[in-house]
Amino acid sequence: MSDKTVNIAVIGMGRGGKAILEMLEGNDLVNVVGVVETNPDAPGTELAKQMGIPVYEEWKSLIEMEGLDDIIDVTGSHEIHEELYKQKPVGVDLMGGPSAKMMWLLIEAQKATEEELRAVNQELESFTYTASHDLKEPLRSLETFSQFLIEDYADKLDDEGKDYLKRIAAGAARLRNLIDDLLALSRVSRIQNPHESVDSAELVKDALKRLKALLEEKKVKVTVDDELPHITCDNTKMKEVFYNLITNAMKYNDKPDPSIEIGTKDKETFFVKDNGKGIEAEYMDVIFKPFKRGPRAQELSAGTGVGLALVKKIVQEHGGKVWVESEVGKGATFLFTLPQSKGG
Repeated sequence: MSDKTVNIAVIGMGRGGKAILEMLEGNDLVNVVGVVETNPDAPGTELAKQMGIPVYEEWKSLIEMEGLDDIIDVTGSHEIHEELYKQKPVGVDLMGGPSAKMMWLLIEAQKATEEELRAVNQELESFTYTASHDLKEPLRSLETFSQFLIEDYADKLDDEGKDYLKRIAAGAARLRNLIDDLLALSRVSRIQNPHESVDSAELVKDALKRLKALLEEKKVKVTVDDELPHITCDNTKMKEVFYNLITNAMKYNDKPDPSIEIGTKDKETFFVKDNGKGIEAEYMDVIFKPFKRGPRAQELSAGTGVGLALVKKIVQEHGGKVWVESEVGKGATFLFTLPQSKGG
């Protein structure tokens, strides 16, 4: 607990008193050392007991209490307020009547809003998942039959007809990739895996293994720090972070000798650096938004604009942040932090 903790007592465990306890629960700066309530069935009495706060039947018990900085009286009793003010040399705040009710109403409204927001988010994620699956079926047919026409009727089509079919197949494939990425983005919120201690070098190795064919095809030189740390994280999701950042570094590289460097600045800050096209300053925030790509990515017609949004969402879920440092023509360095507890 902080050295600046304020010790308070609350008189009255009606709805207003309960609201104060709910508001202060888990707060390291304010410590409720005792509450006063004569009615064992009052709304806040049970909560106080659950929080391990002593419950007194007499407000006079507070007068002898040591280390008390403030008393909040939500009973609305001016008599108690005046007596406390005389006998106890600490601040006494009177919050009875309408003010106590208002606090209770505000807390209840906040709880209701949070519950509604969770319900809406769950419904939206469910809809996204279902709609994405429903959309993939006709796209699969469009892509497949376009390819059949190209292969089986090539001798009956002129160059323009073949070009149209290739565009249809490419458009269907791109839309399918968009849907797959949208599903991946949805799964980040829906699926919560336990955090565990893992060797980050293994996460990088997994990503490189999945990208081996493409890396070899593009002749990308990959350098990995020999001393990547162990970290506490969602193993499955963190693999996707490295996979997407390495994919990104490979896709947007226009150099004849492409290279990627993976390492750490410290035990909590990782980086993936490339020697590619680079990113204009005005797009350094935009590229982390879903379906947003910088102009150089659009020139290459590469990616769907979801990979970096996925990275940002996962890193933020771990309490970290992600950003990019770049100079046009000289490559880009993507960095992200993964805060680790002292025991992690």
